[in-house]
Amino acid sequence: CFFHIEYVCSYGVESIIFFFFINSLFIQIMILLSRDFVANLFPEYPQGGSSENSDKIYSLIHYLHNHYAEPISGDWLSEYFDINFDSLNRLFKQETGVPIFHYLKQVRLNHARELLTTTQLKMSEISEQTGFCDQYYFSRVFKQEFGISPKKYSISGTLDSK
Repeated sequence: CFFHIEYVCSYGVESIIFFFFINSLFIQIMILLSRDFVANLFPEYPQGGSSENSDKIYSLIHYLHNHYAEPISGDWLSEYFDINFDSLNRLFKQETGVPIFHYLKQVRLNHARELLTTTQLKMSEISEQTGFCDQYYFSRVFKQEFGISPKKYSISGTLDSK
């Protein structure tokens, strides 16, 4: 789902924030459903940890969606969530299927895609607003992930590079 500039003008930034909140909830629901699907398909598959761990992971997901533009390190997450980073990352991967920083990269790239199609911001501004350390790294990661440069994507509005 992409917001078009007319939508932003008509409904405002608040609706975009609401959209990302709903998107975050949707991702959490999809995680729960996929975990249930795998559990039913493969009964021998190890199930997630305690509800305390699940609560910690959901808090982490919420944190990542709200602070993706900020510098986030393993040390910071370890201190903030009061758990060793390797343990936190292992729990996160058990719950979501991906490591923390892979998930964070996806969150950042999705926000970047939104900004590329709904704003006239420069690449340096988009990379800064989405938590990438510089525009060159952002461009490299974007192209690596989607197979198209952010510049071409902003012009075409689609991931189809043709």
